Amino acid sequence: MEYARLAKKTGIYFIGNLSTKLLSAAMVFIYAFYINAENLGKYEYIQTLSNIIVPIAFISIWESILKYTLSTKHNNEKTQVINTSAIFSIIISILLLILGTIYYQIIKNEQYSIYIILVYIFYGLSTVWQYYARCQNETKMYVKSSVIGAFANLILIIILICIFKLDTKGLFIANIFSNFIILILLECKMKIIKQINIRQFDTKLLKKMLIFSFPLVINDISLWLITGFGKTIIQNILGASANGLYSFANKFTIIVNFLGLIINKALTEEMLISEKEEASVQFKKIMQQLIEKVLVFLIMCIPIIMIFYNIISKTEYYQSKIYVPMLLIYSFVMLVSTNLSTVFKVAEKTKYQFITTLTGAIITIIISFLSIYKIGIMGVILGQIVGGLVNTIFRYKISR
Repeated sequence: MEYARLAKKTGIYFIGNLSTKLLSAAMVFIYAFYINAENLGKYEYIQTLSNIIVPIAFISIWESILKYTLSTKHNNEKTQVINTSAIFSIIISILLLILGTIYYQIIKNEQYSIYIILVYIFYGLSTVWQYYARCQNETKMYVKSSVIGAFANLILIIILICIFKLDTKGLFIANIFSNFIILILLECKMKIIKQINIRQFDTKLLKKMLIFSFPLVINDISLWLITGFGKTIIQNILGASANGLYSFANKFTIIVNFLGLIINKALTEEMLISEKEEASVQFKKIMQQLIEKVLVFLIMCIPIIMIFYNIISKTEYYQSKIYVPMLLIYSFVMLVSTNLSTVFKVAEKTKYQFITTLTGAIITIIISFLSIYKIGIMGVILGQIVGGLVNTIFRYKISR
């Protein structure tokens, strides 16, 4: 594993993700003064569903894209992986449009049906195209598109919510447009659609890719039960307003999620192209440094967050302050867990990633259900922390 190359990739991801997270942080002020807790709760609920529906629909094909392009040195094989996965992703998007329309417009009669469907489609496609950028060494373009997409999201939210007062609809439109911008920018750079040739669609390759990705889909479902289940149970038991408070407090966890994400992306890429013996030796050192530095960073950030809450003390979101420290602890636990899972991907032992996540998910569900009626939102957070700790400890023991 080349430390110089790892440091360079980490630096690029850091700059790009820092920009997007700073823009996301700016939205917290808009949420505090322009969006009520109930509307924010409804939007975050759909966002949470998209985090599980999209990986299931696309069978997390992006994980296979990264695996089978970075692990081969033959350009023909890389082209075939991209061609096959692109056709598969387009077919899935069409199916999502058809099935989503039937469910949300005919069966459920959802007010924001078309927006919800487009959120799923463009989130899925933009994720696939972002992984194409990573596997083609277009790291800078990947970051650039993410920053532009986040900036477009912020501008649209300001226009649609602060000026035109579109509330929830404005949030959906901004979300869809930002992912659409990312997709278009990456397509203009890499011209994936232009390369698509239906004759080069390889059924056997697709089967191989899906076999690799499927355990990760199950893992995503289990992980969602740890991370996204909280919003779902709060929405359905305590209501949209409570979910809005929980979601608002959760915005501050982007600090930890951001650090974990940039390290994980660079680390996964480097481990996939490095000799396994070398990578395993260095991995432990990197994890130790990561834990130490993130803990120091968290301690420094808590006073700043408390100052922000004093600024919004007259809004309904002020009462969510008590949830922030616990949510930061939970995010730190999941940061460690996510980076430990890199070992399973490199060793092609993704079943262990699923098993450990499922164990944590079951514990999260049990504790959340038992405690939400007694201590409300705090009970859900407690379930997430315990479930996340069990997940992390199991992964540590197995990955050794």
